[in-house]
Amino acid sequence: MNKQDIALDLFYTKCNCAQAVLLTFAEEMKIDLELVRKLSFPFGGGLGRSGNVCGTITGGIMVLGLKYGDKLNKDQMYELIRRFINQFNTEFKQIDCKLLTGFDLSIPEQSKEASKQNISETHCSNYIKKSVSLLETIFQELDNKYQVS
Repeated sequence: MNKQDIALDLFYTKCNCAQAVLLTFAEEMKIDLELVRKLSFPFGGGLGRSGNVCGTITGGIMVLGLKYGDKLNKDQMYELIRRFINQFNTEFKQIDCKLLTGFDLSIPEQSKEASKQNISETHCSNYIKKSVSLLETIFQELDNKYQVS
């Protein structure tokens, strides 16, 4: 199973979007999975279903921090984060959950309607796959440069 499929399986079975992205990479980075699950739990739905930054982005940012946090200086890390966000934004024209899904998940009626319309599969799955793909591309580019395994 490839990483995108792993992330989607996690998302459809037991995780929110941020958890799915982070957990997909946590094991290979030898990070405690239960800690990762707890740490990323509040980030789903655009930060606690507030509709802000998509959980796939915050999950991806945590992955980048875990992978390169001791390899890059602050300016390099922030540039890497901007690059990740900009690449996501280039494809989807938004980074906020509320705008990406078309629903304010903090409003119970809209949350129910989003579920009814199966937004998780029609929208969120694409954001998860894109974030995982972007991370894999970044890893390919940077792992040799920084001797990261």
